[in-house]
Amino acid sequence: MKRGLLAVIPLLVLFLSAACDKRQQIPDAPVSINEAVGPIVLHASLQDTLSPAFLQALRLGKVEGLNVKYLSGREAHYFAYIADPDAVLRAVARTAFSKHVVVADTVCRRIDARALDVLAQPLHATELAAGAFFWQADAAGLEAYECVRGPVRHTLLIRRATHTVLHRVEFSA
Repeated sequence: MKRGLLAVIPLLVLFLSAACDKRQQIPDAPVSINEAVGPIVLHASLQDTLSPAFLQALRLGKVEGLNVKYLSGREAHYFAYIADPDAVLRAVARTAFSKHVVVADTVCRRIDARALDVLAQPLHATELAAGAFFWQADAAGLEAYECVRGPVRHTLLIRRATHTVLHRVEFSA
């Protein structure tokens, strides 16, 4: 019996040393499946994305946009429409959210260009290209706002002179 145990110990040491080897097997492997595959870009409508109360508050008709969908379940919708800027900010701040959420803004807070850059930094090139009208909008006369409502993040670029609203709605997985 002692002899059988002595034969097993070298095997055990070999397996343990292999298990503790922390070297990266593939040096330039993508960080996530989202980076490897990338998102798909689909058609979206504001009516299918936000509540009827939001649309009624702004008196918006049919608004078409883009849906950028990742395999992880995260997605972002992009829209451009004309509406009263203050009414948009109020409507977004009043959108419903679950009472179990940890984070929910009660107002939309103004953000600067650096905050927008931070939001854009982790995005896949496909999303940045699809949402170019949003991410590459001329900053002159634009006000940027953010409002987190549970798992939904609204990012708004508003041009008050023309009442143009560029609206990104991000749903976390």
